[in-house]
Amino acid sequence: MGPPASTREVPNVTRQGRDPDVPVLFLDFDGVLHPDEVYRVGDKIVLRMDGFCLFEWASLLEDILAPYPSLRIVLSTSWARVLGVGEARSWLAEGLRRRVISATWHAHCPRGWELFPRYAQILGDVKRHAHRRWLAIDDSGEGWPSEHRDRLVLCDPLLGLGAVAVQNELRSKLAWLFSENVGATPAFGYAHTAPPEPQQSDVDEVSAWTALLRQGEEIRLQWVTDGVLMTPAMLAEAWGSTQQAIDDARRRGDVFSIEVGEHRYYPAVFARLPAEAVKYVCQALQGDDVVAKFVFWNKAHGVLGGLTLVEALSSGRHDQVRCVAEAWSAERGVMSKAGSSS
Repeated sequence: MGPPASTREVPNVTRQGRDPDVPVLFLDFDGVLHPDEVYRVGDKIVLRMDGFCLFEWASLLEDILAPYPSLRIVLSTSWARVLGVGEARSWLAEGLRRRVISATWHAHCPRGWELFPRYAQILGDVKRHAHRRWLAIDDSGEGWPSEHRDRLVLCDPLLGLGAVAVQNELRSKLAWLFSENVGATPAFGYAHTAPPEPQQSDVDEVSAWTALLRQGEEIRLQWVTDGVLMTPAMLAEAWGSTQQAIDDARRRGDVFSIEVGEHRYYPAVFARLPAEAVKYVCQALQGDDVVAKFVFWNKAHGVLGGLTLVEALSSGRHDQVRCVAEAWSAERGVMSKAGSSS
């Protein structure tokens, strides 16, 4: 872990104009520079993963970027939103810190920005600044459009940049980024076309965010189509209950739903567990960010040995799952209802 916040210089990083031709790397922290099980507990940042430390792979990134002094970094990590851009930047060593020019998050982001998938946040920034040469390194590849997939260096949430294969992929893509053939399809084994050059109309910020809002609704519709969201009637049938009882449980915070259009849907993973097991975890997941809760329920967690919540609960690890859920809420500044029986 870096030095206490009170002893670190917190630079004033402001949103600034960018040269579209300057190569940019969109950088995530968790699952890239260290394992992803990072939580904010009070005023401390805690990595709940034995044998690892915060930013332990940052020096690897610094070495890999060394041949490219002109490359700049835009922070795509949630640290920028939670701590502020300057504070997030200050956790990096000087070699990386001096490359940081901004973040995908800024004070003028529209309401609900944090609900957008990571790729949507990054592409919104790319469009606003008309970046032509860019890459992203992240531990989440969910939903990345095929036309932009070659721009992503995908990390395992546990191994991050510590994986040799990821290091090699980043080196290859950086070489391509700085080559004269940057507009061509990179030969990285993906059968996708190269990202098109941004058009001037795409740079308009209002249009860009409107497109992302529409895309967010389309993503939710796809979740329904794919069966990862289910209707209240389907959940009621799975639990041998009624739709009214499901609705009452939602109001109490025993479950949560996601609105798609004018209708409510529930995570399909709920149907794989008893209602009491779902309630036990959902009561610990505080806050109104239902999309983040949905992702939390469906992702594999390193601190649970790479299991999803359903897999861990099914193996009897109820208390451990509850602790992970409470830590997740604490990191977002909302505490669980300790001792609540409602």
